[in-house]
Amino acid sequence: MMPASLQALASALVHTLWQGALVGALAWAADRALRQRSAALRFAVLHACLWALVIAFAWTWSLAWLRLSSPRAALGDAALPLGPGSGAAAWWVLAAWAAGAGAYGSRLALGVVGVARWRRRAVAAAPAWSRLLHELALAMRVPSRLRARLQLRALAGLDSPVVFGVLQPLVLVPLSWATGVPTAAMRAALAHELAHVLRHDYLLQLLHGAIEASFFYHPAVRWLCARLRVEREHCCDELAIASSFDPLEYARGLVELEGARALPSPALAATGASLMSRIDRIVRASAKPRRKPPAAAALTACVGVALALLPAAVVPACVAAGDDAEATARPEPTAPRATTTTAPTLARADAPTPTIAVPWLAEPLAVHAAAIDAAARRHGVDPSLLAIVTWVESRGDAHARSPMGARGLMQLMPRTADAIARERGLADHDVERLDDAAYNLDLGAYHLAALIEEYGAGDELDADVIAIAAAAYNGGRRRADAWLSGAALPEETAQYKDRVVALWQARDEPRPPTR
Repeated sequence: MMPASLQALASALVHTLWQGALVGALAWAADRALRQRSAALRFAVLHACLWALVIAFAWTWSLAWLRLSSPRAALGDAALPLGPGSGAAAWWVLAAWAAGAGAYGSRLALGVVGVARWRRRAVAAAPAWSRLLHELALAMRVPSRLRARLQLRALAGLDSPVVFGVLQPLVLVPLSWATGVPTAAMRAALAHELAHVLRHDYLLQLLHGAIEASFFYHPAVRWLCARLRVEREHCCDELAIASSFDPLEYARGLVELEGARALPSPALAATGASLMSRIDRIVRASAKPRRKPPAAAALTACVGVALALLPAAVVPACVAAGDDAEATARPEPTAPRATTTTAPTLARADAPTPTIAVPWLAEPLAVHAAAIDAAARRHGVDPSLLAIVTWVESRGDAHARSPMGARGLMQLMPRTADAIARERGLADHDVERLDDAAYNLDLGAYHLAALIEEYGAGDELDADVIAIAAAAYNGGRRRADAWLSGAALPEETAQYKDRVVALWQARDEPRPPTR
């Protein structure tokens, strides 16, 4: 069977189709509404929309994983559609996604490798360029710690300056430029690259590239990433103008750079968006834009990453807790014993109907007396104990359903029933058969017999053996083992165990115990 984590991943990928469409529609409407506002505001809104989709995907995956792995974990009775399920459709979804994401991710990785090669091949720039970069950094209020790590080098083959690096930003200028005197165009280009450094755009570019590779199949994500690339350049233009440039002077510098295009890579260049659209925005601005907090986008990304990765810390803990609390969903192997592999049947109509030996259960469970007696004898369980567990679990309702999905008289989880059927080789098993009283009792009696055999070790059936078996039936073998080692049982399991033992000890009384 497909692991729960992969089944949940396939489900989450399917859900991103409608989630991405909703986020894309909101982002498009916001982009249209904010057309006349600052680029920084447009970028922040689109940036938040992109991370909203990532967070929705992460939590959808987590909720599906928890529901599949641990039905009684922290989600309670929350329901979540699981999309393609765990069959062939889910495998096809994962295979197609892995192939596409791998291809896009490889392209991003090759770009990062290429940028690393640029760093190794670069040579020191002329002192005049270093002084210019330092002056611009002071004018643009680059923090002193960031200025101390900022480097400027020259590289043959470049057409315009680029910047990359997170902890140690590196500005590369064309080698042909570094041998001459900086012009207004070169100064504008350097100011633009410093704006990228101030905004931590290289880190954002890598994150956006990873998101685009992961959701390559969704048009809304690709549109959002394309719009963010454009708005990022407008943000840097606004920041450069607000810090040290006259808008018209800056626009003239961009015109001089027209035609200069950097090689495709994760590096950030001054020619990264449509030149005419950038000049049009600059010229139409009536005054210098106000300087925006350059770290806002990076902080938004940090919050997005934290919220998206939070399930990575929550899910394993919840799944582990669910494994303990719901170990009955994955029963451990028990010692072999003789069992039947045929479906149970009720006693013949002309045969005498067995009665339940527990006086106060004879009438409430009379309709199931034959099935209880047959299942108990088939698997070597005391019929009175099986009747008591049946009463505690479902009160005799053959169609009982718990909020967690347990079904029938013995309140079997579907995955528990599947595991029992596989262990016994029941070829005609189907989850819908759990509503059949005889079939449900047959599987439940088998499971209860396994627990008594495991924890009783051949001893006489007494209150101690029943207490351990009841704790394991309700809380799972791991909880029972921990209890035997000195740990406390959860309150629900402790109450369940005490109730079964009390009813067992009063099985010959005319009335059940009042507690």
